[in-house]
Amino acid sequence: MLRADFSRAATQRTRPDTNDIGATAVSASNVNALRKLKRYMGIPEAVTLWDKMTQVAVTDEETAARLQVDVGKVGPNAPPAPTMRQTSAWWAITTG
Repeated sequence: MLRADFSRAATQRTRPDTNDIGATAVSASNVNALRKLKRYMGIPEAVTLWDKMTQVAVTDEETAARLQVDVGKVGPNAPPAPTMRQTSAWWAITTG
């Protein structure tokens, strides 16, 4: 979809025709589901974990190209996500 198509859709108050798989955490795939999809498509099954808590995977470029995805993930260089560790009977949230 071209930028003009997005503009036209916005002015006509219609939804743009996009294929968004993995651009946001909400549209990303589960690690196991993405691994199975890549196996089915004949792509090497290596998967990068995006978020450990939700088990969401990063959609790699080869998979996105084969699925004709036209929206990509862009994000800041954020610090590492906090982790949880058990201290006696309590859980503590730590960074790094």
